Amino acid sequence: MKNTGKNAIFRRTILTEQTLSHTLGSPLDERPSELVIPAWISQELLDRTCRAWAKEYGKILTQADAVEILENLRQLGEVLIRASADDG
Repeated sequence: MKNTGKNAIFRRTILTEQTLSHTLGSPLDERPSELVIPAWISQELLDRTCRAWAKEYGKILTQADAVEILENLRQLGEVLIRASADDG
C-alpha cells in the first residue's frame, strides 16, 4: 500500500555504527534508532544529496544529514513562496 498524501511518511531503520553497536552489544530492550523519512524523499534523492553536499562539507554524509538538508531546503522554498505571494 502506497501512501501519497501531502504529509505521508514512512520509516526506515538506518543502522549506523552507533545503532549497530547498540543492536549487537546492548540489552535486548534497546532498539536501533529510526530515521523518519518523508515520502517525498526518494532513495535516489537521498543518495544524490549525500554526494552533492559531501563536497561542501568535506566528509561523507549520513542519510540523516541528507534528510535534514532536504527538509531545510523545502522549508526555505515554502517561506520564499509565501513571501512572493504576499508581495504580489
